[in-house]
Amino acid sequence: MFSKFEWEYLINLTVNIMSSKSYEETCETVISGLDTLFYFSRVTFIKLYTSNNNLLCKHYLAFKRSGPNFVYADTNTLTKTIVFSNYWSLIARSKGSSVVFMSDIWKNHTEYNEYFYKILQPDNLKYGLTVVIEKDKLPVMLIGFQREEKWGDYTQKDYDILSELIVVLKEKFHEYEDNISRLPANTNTTYNFLKNYDITKKEFEIIELISNELGTDDICKELFISHSTFNKHISNIYKKTGVKNRVELLNLYKYELGKNE
Repeated sequence: MFSKFEWEYLINLTVNIMSSKSYEETCETVISGLDTLFYFSRVTFIKLYTSNNNLLCKHYLAFKRSGPNFVYADTNTLTKTIVFSNYWSLIARSKGSSVVFMSDIWKNHTEYNEYFYKILQPDNLKYGLTVVIEKDKLPVMLIGFQREEKWGDYTQKDYDILSELIVVLKEKFHEYEDNISRLPANTNTTYNFLKNYDITKKEFEIIELISNELGTDDICKELFISHSTFNKHISNIYKKTGVKNRVELLNLYKYELGKNE
């Protein structure tokens, strides 16, 4: 099925995924690793939760190709509200953790929906492969790869590559879900803030130290991290919360805690 080089590459990629330290780093590792094995123009990471038998989006992160690199794609309110059109719901409810061809969904459900018209079509994206990750028999994560019609549909080999990685992807992304459930929360309001914005334990520690008026140097010393690591964490915090600076972050943090008291 795979050449010796491909097997060795997949083994190394597995090691790199398991060695990644944050959700964003894992996503970036997946992108850079798979970009060598098959072509895609856009990749979407969607965390799910189920409420009253409805699939809802907990966290949405998308990247698009820009030359030889990938950059963050638009994740505005419109995008977040339409990702759970019929297309994503059908894929997410596939039996067990699996890989699904986007073309199979279109063949069986010919009515194109908002996701196709507003997200895929403007970028001429037609073909895709999606990894579905389950936990306790419920879909908790989708990883979708899409590309333009000119590249043709994904092949069986592309499918097999993702199938080989399902176990490590499932283990790694479950790890982040488990970490969220173990985050220190003195009150329900704090816990709600962490869950609503998908804040990790380390990110929460940084926010708490900022709220205590510590500067960058003192925070790095307190958490035993480098300035570059701090900058990466604070950048992730800004992206997740939609703020531009520390003042806005603290205002949001205080507002969210006060709102839920």
